[in-house]
Amino acid sequence: MTLALIAFGFCTVLVGCVTKAKINDVWLSYPTVRKVVMTNMPLGVRDESPNGREITSNYFSPKNWEVNATEKSERAFAKAVILGSSRPYKIDIKIMREKKSGKGYVSLGEDKKLTQELVEAIRDALADRREERNIIDEFRAF
Repeated sequence: MTLALIAFGFCTVLVGCVTKAKINDVWLSYPTVRKVVMTNMPLGVRDESPNGREITSNYFSPKNWEVNATEKSERAFAKAVILGSSRPYKIDIKIMREKKSGKGYVSLGEDKKLTQELVEAIRDALADRREERNIIDEFRAF
């Protein structure tokens, strides 16, 4: 019994320490969500999936998001995925870092601090967008 409680407590601590880079319960229309995500990508959009739900930013410097780092020794890029077939949508966001090696670039993994900064920027932009929303543009008759 005590072993089970210890295991449960350990699992709870592990789950509690995981940072989620998701924005849940986005009730705006898909085109609005997509536009907000694209305008908040550092240095603009480099690539997107055919269905427009996976959006990848241009390479930028991890120290300054306004510096193009396509050919620099260390660079980062953001990837956002809009999840859900209808409202409410979820947005999964990650910023990945890469370092130049002899043959190309090697992934250093996700930068959780930068990811959280981008999540907050997109979350704030989505909140601002709700205030600017035009009800007629959001209305669909059928």
